[in-house]
Amino acid sequence: MKVLLAFTFTISIAFAEVRVFQYLVLNNVSSTPEPSNQLMTTTLNPTAFVAYHGGEEIVSVDLLRTWMCYGNTSGQDLCPPPMSKLDNGVLP
Repeated sequence: MKVLLAFTFTISIAFAEVRVFQYLVLNNVSSTPEPSNQLMTTTLNPTAFVAYHGGEEIVSVDLLRTWMCYGNTSGQDLCPPPMSKLDNGVLP
C-alpha cells in the first residue's frame, strides 16, 4: 500500500517537456495542377512526420525551426516559438 501511494505521488509531480517542429510541407500528389505548400506545427520529428503522412512520394518537408515547450505540457496547446516574443517587441 505504501509503495502504491509513493508511486502515485511521484506521478502527480512529474513534468515533461516537448519538442515542437515547424515545417513547410509540399504535397507531391498531382491531384491539382500546382502543388500546394502548407505551414505545419507538430511534435513529430521529420522522419516520423513523413512516414505518418504517407512517405516521401506523398509529402516533402522542409524544417523551418524547432523549439522546446518546458514544464507540464499535458492537455495544453503547443507553446509559441520564442522568436514570436522578439517579433512582438517583448524581450526577456
